[in-house]
Amino acid sequence: SRFSARGRLGYGGGSFTVGGGWVFFVDAASGRLFRQPVGTGLAQPVTPAFGDTGAPVLSPDGQWLLFVHSYEDRDSIEIVDSAGEQWPQKLVSGDDFYMQPAWHPEGRWIAWVEWDHPNMPWDGTRLKLGRLDGAFPRVVDVQVVAGDHRTPVQQPQFAPDGRWLSYILGNGEWDDLVLLNLETSERRVLVHGEKFHLA
Repeated sequence: SRFSARGRLGYGGGSFTVGGGWVFFVDAASGRLFRQPVGTGLAQPVTPAFGDTGAPVLSPDGQWLLFVHSYEDRDSIEIVDSAGEQWPQKLVSGDDFYMQPAWHPEGRWIAWVEWDHPNMPWDGTRLKLGRLDGAFPRVVDVQVVAGDHRTPVQQPQFAPDGRWLSYILGNGEWDDLVLLNLETSERRVLVHGEKFHLA
């Protein structure tokens, strides 16, 4: 059968990811996550058929998928094994909207962006960092990295060596590219946005 790899969420951060010889994608018709071999082979469902999904991100070891999920007007960040053999579990919930989950290269931390109504993501968001624990991972030790209801932050990305977390932080009408040293908590503005946007 044919699929349309397109998410139905207004936000989230993307409709597909690639890793470990697989393409993981959101099917627009069902809202489910599927995986399909990069070479040849049929698509297989990874998540059950309820709600909408977006922003799938594969863990560094290829074992887990993070994704944004929306069901009955409640949004969350969920996790499922990449083979789709277990039921997805909520990792983060309680706020109105989520987007752009990211894995630390060692797979022990994740970062994400969240915000609440009536804000739009360009009005004010929060970037959070959470440590993972357990055989089926759960989030512990959550901390706010940047942003608030009047300051937008987005596009978190961990450095390949795991020492830094970069993000784009609103600076009035413009944006700054900020680096956070995860070992020392030192912050450095790498690019100061003046009369141009980075997001």
